[in-house]
This record gives sequence, C-alpha cells and structure tokens, in this order.
Amino acid sequence: MAAAAIPDCDLENLLSPMLAAAPLAVVSFPALFSGTAVGFLASAARVLTVTLPSPRPAVPSGVWDRTTHGIRNYIPTPRTTGRITFRTGAHGLTLGFGECLTQTPTGRLLRRCAQTEDRPTIFAAHACRLITYPLAG
Repeated sequence: MAAAAIPDCDLENLLSPMLAAAPLAVVSFPALFSGTAVGFLASAARVLTVTLPSPRPAVPSGVWDRTTHGIRNYIPTPRTTGRITFRTGAHGLTLGFGECLTQTPTGRLLRRCAQTEDRPTIFAAHACRLITYPLAG
C-alpha cells in the first residue's frame, strides 16, 4: 500500500515551528535576539523593494458598505465560518495549542476563500482581531 503524500505546504506548516525552536537549544538568548533583529531588518528591506500591483478601481459605494465589505465576505464563507467555530472551541479547551492549530494555515485559507479583488478586505477583517482580541482580554 502506497504511503499518502503530504503536500509541501502542509509539511512546511509542521516543520517550520520545529525548525524555529531548534536554535533555542544551542544559541544564547542575546545571540538569538540579535539574529532575529538582523533577520527582521533584512525582511523589512526586502518588503520595501516589492512593487505592488495597482488595485482595480472599485465602484464607489456608501461608508457602511465599504466599512463592512470584508466582514460580510468573511462570515458567510463556509471555510472561514468553520475556522471561527473551531477557534472558539479550541480557545475554550486549550488556548495555546488551539491557537497554533488554527493560526498557522490562516493566510492560505483566506487566499483560497476570497476572490482576488476581495482579498484586501478579507485580510483587513481578519486583522481587526489584532485590535479586538487584546481588548476582549
């Protein structure tokens, strides 16, 4: 019987946290922090070199439509609704482990669920949790 193939992106989701934790066993904290800072600066420099495509002009709509567009696309999508449900249950059972299980593939899930023109608003709706999550405690 042939072994099931593991897609590259799933293998990356499994191996990346382990590879990221490996230096903790052999590198001192100051050296690890310095390396992280250098990596962050290199990443920021790389991001600054990227040319973004110009967005497709949208039909002007009211403030309410523009404000709620992302969340209105985020909520009714079955995959994102399942993610919200799973995260809620995961946080109720085991906070850290549940967060790891649901946070890692989020970007991939959102890209699959959204049309190209809706992705900025979907990601903006998802990013709102950066504000509301700490406020909720």
